[in-house]
This record gives sequence, C-alpha cells and structure tokens, in this order.
Amino acid sequence: MTRPSNILFLVAFIVASFVGTTLEARLNINPDEFFCSIKTLSDSPIIQSDKQGGNPTCAYAFNSVDEFTKQSKIGLKAQHFFSFTDPELRKFMKEKEFLDCSGYLSDIAGMLTLNIQLIMDSPYSKEEYGPIQAGSNLIIRLINGETVTLLCEKYAPGTVDTRKKKTIYNTVYRINPKDEKLLSKIEIDKVRIVWGVGYEDYEVYELDFLIDQFSCLQAARDAR
Repeated sequence: MTRPSNILFLVAFIVASFVGTTLEARLNINPDEFFCSIKTLSDSPIIQSDKQGGNPTCAYAFNSVDEFTKQSKIGLKAQHFFSFTDPELRKFMKEKEFLDCSGYLSDIAGMLTLNIQLIMDSPYSKEEYGPIQAGSNLIIRLINGETVTLLCEKYAPGTVDTRKKKTIYNTVYRINPKDEKLLSKIEIDKVRIVWGVGYEDYEVYELDFLIDQFSCLQAARDAR
C-alpha cells in the first residue's frame, strides 16, 4: 500500500489530520479494557488462496521436527486476511486500503497460534491507535452468530517504516482446542481488534481464511 509519489503534501496532511481528529469517534473507547501482544511474522511472502476441487493449496513457511525434542514445528505462509478503509478516508486513498492485514497459523510443539501482521498507510498510527497490549483480545464473529475470543501473547507497540510512511503491527493470538474446532469448520463474518485506545471492527471477505489454514495445518499433522 505504498503511497503514489504524486500525492500532494496537502492531501497527506489532511489524511493525517483526519486520523488524528476522528479516531476516537470511530472507535469504542475503553482505555481500561483488555490488552494484547506481539510475535513477529515470518518473512515468507503473502500468498493468495488457490483452490482446486474445493481444497486449498497449501504452502508452508516451515514444517519440521526438532531433532533434539522430537516435537513438530509447523507454520503456514501468510495470506491476506482482511482490509479496511474508513469511508471518510476513501476519497484520499482511492483504490488503496488504509489498513491491510495478513496472517497465518502455526503449531509449535502443540502451541497453536494465529499470527497476524497489520500494516497501516500512515506513520502516525502509533499515536492514534496506541499499542496492542499483552492480554487483550481478538474477537472473531462467525457467520452463524457465534463468537470466539483469542488472547494475545505479547506486547506489540507498532513499528514505523519512515521510508514508506507506514506503521506495522505484528501480533500473535493463542488458539485453544475448543476454539480450533469452531474456527476450522465455520466461516468468519467479522473480527474485532482491541487497540490501546479502544476497539475497532473489520469486515472479513476471506470467509474461509481459517478453514483453509486449518485444513493445511491438519494435513501436515497427519503426515507425521
């Protein structure tokens, strides 16, 4: 989501001003609520789902067994999860998205996690959104109306890429066996991320994002 070089400074200033002055109106503010964590995504490239015959194409960032502990380590390559642009920003962003999220599942020695990376097309997002705190939640609403709440494991302060003028958050959320059963079978409707200043909801159009990821994860498990 690199900004085109011909966007005027004035437009960039307006966009930055909008983010700074309207975020609290868009977010549901509760500064004492929840707190979340960080774990850096692998550097593996993002891939798009390519299904044939109803089955996802599986691509792994790592898939091995530790030679000392004999425990398995499985991680899929990152895929696009969701994007978001506030309607008031759309006229400035044109066909780009303000926020882009990619993610992947990993299972390391039985610890199952959803790892996501959020890239915001602004260098000011740390000030406006705050960090993702250890202990906060990612709430997933499924298309059948059920919700699954995942807990963040480490602190994600956000990192500013000054060259590209973006802010990047890397986080990891723990998934328990009960939640795995739901997430591996039922499509996603929306997700809610708790930020330092409140929470924001995001529509998910990759409805089978986790179903596909779990299918590939299970295939690697079964091959052991």
